[in-house]
Amino acid sequence: EEAAQRLRAFFAERRRRRAATRASGVRFAAELGRRNLRTARLVREPIVALHADALWPLFADPAMARPGRDAPPPSLAWLSAHVAQLERRIAPDGSGASLHWALRELASGDYLGWAQAIAQADGTAAIDIALTPSRRRHGLGAEALGAVLEELAQHGSTRVVHAVAGKDDAAAGALLGSLGFCEVEPAACPQAHPASGERVFARRLSSVSPD
Repeated sequence: EEAAQRLRAFFAERRRRRAATRASGVRFAAELGRRNLRTARLVREPIVALHADALWPLFADPAMARPGRDAPPPSLAWLSAHVAQLERRIAPDGSGASLHWALRELASGDYLGWAQAIAQADGTAAIDIALTPSRRRHGLGAEALGAVLEELAQHGSTRVVHAVAGKDDAAAGALLGSLGFCEVEPAACPQAHPASGERVFARRLSSVSPD
């Protein structure tokens, strides 16, 4: 019954988003998710098909997956096809922009993980991040997501951002808290699509309209 309720909520939310997209007339800035985002230690590169080989060791590492939500890709060929689809930068339900960045460390040149955001025409967005375990707890997650939030505010007309964290994932909760997110009731944010037991966080942005 719980699974059926979540499925009904998902389709109801998708219908709402599509209606909002048609009614709002909002157009994302052309550069949204299509340029490198640099900070002190990282460059976020928009993921393209050529990233598949470099990112394969990270995607194939079970330690990068969240229990109950993610699973390593079955093969490099599958990942290559998947990454090629990501280049379209269209949300799976067609209602918004699906943005993905590879996280590369400037000092070493190594890829450390990825960040993603799904921006909707109704002014909401959901974000996520995955970092290789050896580079966690060094402030890189906050650095990476901080640039993503700025990109959404400046070029995505985003007003409210959501994120999810595992029930017992104190580190993820602390990361989101450091970025100004507050925990909210899951029912208040169906667009975050939380799995059973996950916590939902939200933050308002000062949005800047694209030119």
